Amino acid sequence: MSPSVELLALAAAVAASAAVVLAWHRLRQGTLMAKAKMTPAAPGPPTPPRSRKRTAGDLRPSLVADGRADETALPQPLGESVARPTNLAWIQPEVVLLLGGLLLTIFGQVTLEHAPLEARRTPAFILGLGLAVFLVGGALAQGSLARWPRWQAAQGITRWLGVTSGQACCLLLAPVFAVIAGTAAGVNEKMADPVVGMWAWALAILLVVMGAWPSSMPRWSPSWKIMGPALGLFLAALLIRAIQTASIPLILTGDEGSAGLSAYGWVKGTANNPFVVGWYSFPSLYFMLQSFSIRLLGTTTEAIRLTSALVGALTVPALYLVARPWLGNRAAFLAALYLAAFHFHVNFSRIALNNVWDGLGYVIVLGALVHGWRTGRRASFVLAGLVLGLLQYFYPSSRLLVLLVAAWLVVATLLDRRRLLGALPNLRLMGLAAVIPVIPLVMFYLRFPNEFLAPLSRFSVLGEWMKNELVITGDTVQAILLRQFSLGFQAFTATPLRHWYMPGTPILREVPAALFLAGLALMLLRLRDERIWLIGLWLAAFGAAGALSESTPASQRYVSVAPAVCLVLAYGVDTTGQYLVRLWPRLRKAIPAVSLLLIAALAVDDLRFYFLEYTPNSQFGGDNGWVAQKLGSYLRGFPDTTYVAFFGAPRMGFGSIPSLQYLAPQVDGTDMNYAWGSPDNPPVSGRPLLYAFLPEREVELRAAMAALPDGELVQMTSPTGGPLVWVYQPP
Repeated sequence: MSPSVELLALAAAVAASAAVVLAWHRLRQGTLMAKAKMTPAAPGPPTPPRSRKRTAGDLRPSLVADGRADETALPQPLGESVARPTNLAWIQPEVVLLLGGLLLTIFGQVTLEHAPLEARRTPAFILGLGLAVFLVGGALAQGSLARWPRWQAAQGITRWLGVTSGQACCLLLAPVFAVIAGTAAGVNEKMADPVVGMWAWALAILLVVMGAWPSSMPRWSPSWKIMGPALGLFLAALLIRAIQTASIPLILTGDEGSAGLSAYGWVKGTANNPFVVGWYSFPSLYFMLQSFSIRLLGTTTEAIRLTSALVGALTVPALYLVARPWLGNRAAFLAALYLAAFHFHVNFSRIALNNVWDGLGYVIVLGALVHGWRTGRRASFVLAGLVLGLLQYFYPSSRLLVLLVAAWLVVATLLDRRRLLGALPNLRLMGLAAVIPVIPLVMFYLRFPNEFLAPLSRFSVLGEWMKNELVITGDTVQAILLRQFSLGFQAFTATPLRHWYMPGTPILREVPAALFLAGLALMLLRLRDERIWLIGLWLAAFGAAGALSESTPASQRYVSVAPAVCLVLAYGVDTTGQYLVRLWPRLRKAIPAVSLLLIAALAVDDLRFYFLEYTPNSQFGGDNGWVAQKLGSYLRGFPDTTYVAFFGAPRMGFGSIPSLQYLAPQVDGTDMNYAWGSPDNPPVSGRPLLYAFLPEREVELRAAMAALPDGELVQMTSPTGGPLVWVYQPP
């Protein structure tokens, strides 16, 4: 049976089951209501009105309130917001268990059919578990478990989490479906059973959302006074990041090419498993997302860079909306305005790597967490948890966010212990929402722990790097670590960045760095505010992470802290302006305008620096990167029968810069490590057959042209005008 047929059968079975169960439920309600009308009421004392209408067979306690804190703590709304109750009565435990058990049975049966004989133990267990859950749902539906003491005792989980019994069943089934997703996915690039794997993962996430859905939700009507600037900031940021992605940065680097090749594997059908790791031990979900744009635009530079541009642009309005209740509307707008043009953030929003995704995740998770903490809104906690879990599929700095959230909760509790008691059920739901999406990836890491540790062990200063440094410098471990931490924190204002982005400056250039330091100083006056502590911990976490990794300060490891840097800078400018307004009330309109003009001028200057100063003079990628890019772009137009004999040794091989293979995936080639005509070179054949020569092997080019005359010679030049590579095509 094909996956599409399985999918249709699965959907039909679920729809039919849902219709039967809901029809039975309606019929049962109607029967009970009819009996109630026919039975005269017994005389007795009047009963007080119930707080809510209870449905037939409702064995659960009344819905737990959403637990909102005092409304004075609410941030400025994005529009008119009125709390309204949500109808959770339809999430009945019998419905959840019947449908959940049926789905588990279907997944187990489908997996069992496709599994080899020696690997049928797990599918059989899933099948048996599904039948057991379905049986419990049926017993509950007919009332057999209503008086069972263990069933009544199990309802204590509803009070612990602040949910209904039906929601508790959703939360209990969610990890089961997540485990099924990991089991069906397997450990290879190709999923063992993609239909079951992806559907089970989606259902696990849906179940945790249903299980944590709050009993009341605000009725939100967007205000254009807020959403208008957010939309304007997004469009400006997208324009800055998305235009000319094919040529800025100048070179499609080898790492970008490797990411592109991993994404292209999804297009070719050689990969479809998002729950394993791909290139450089990065989770494959990111490559799946990149593959969507490759399907639209082909194996082009734009295809793999535009996803980063979009996410980088989305970070700007997200920061504006999150920072409004933290620092005020004006400071939030100033922070987002500077982030839109911040040279550091713009650069990583224009390259085809996953670093910039973590920055958006940090803003959403921390913003939702603070909003939930201050308002008690359960939906905010659940959003924070879901994004925190999904973020683990991107750059390894997402792991640092788990520690940052935990550290901030400790600080926030010390500042306001009473708030913790009201937030405990929501925090438990947040933790569950964070765990469910990442379970399939955790299952892979448990089987291959080295893949989990690889991004950390490759660059940690606490292993071989420290041993070598002790020998080279003769310093003590304490002295080396002190120097590393000094460099790690100086990355913000004093020490030029290294590695992936080398602008010759720290993260912040001169004037923004001064305003950033002023903002840090002013924040010391608000240490009773847990949001200020969050910004400080955010900065400290990345300063320490940069210090504990080699090549300090490596620019690519600071990308997720860029929003926090902009918050501090904007806070310094805005708060200084407020102080000046108190001193000179007559200038209360002029001073905010000056603050806006100052940030706008700094933003424009960052754009000038990045596009007109850094980019034309950037040497990142070197001559080999230019060779790969120019040759790959040239070969894109050749058919898949083309073969390239590459004369580049010892400096470069045909496959040493993967951007070449990404730009021209249909072309194959081999390295010719010996002189022209040497029998030690491998035999080559193809139509057409091309010979590529680097400048240092020009003598062999002349020999080839003499041996195979009347061919076509193409010379590709570097930005300085010198020859990069010659391609000779014999007749």
